[in-house]
Amino acid sequence: MKDYVNLFHSIIIKIEKWKSLNLEDKNQIIKSLFNAVNNDDLGIYFDKFCVELENNTLNYYIKSVIKLEK
Repeated sequence: MKDYVNLFHSIIIKIEKWKSLNLEDKNQIIKSLFNAVNNDDLGIYFDKFCVELENNTLNYYIKSVIKLEK
């Protein structure tokens, strides 16, 4: 279990400043984390995914959340 926690922390350290990195650095991080053959598109994908997460609430992704009426 300790190995997974250490791996998680190492990933967080690498992606902590994701927005300030250029596309080449992002692709290097993805290459080090994943065993992907063509990872050039993954950097662009994750940029778009981050924008999507910023623009939508958690309820948008979780349909089973019960909204309490006040």
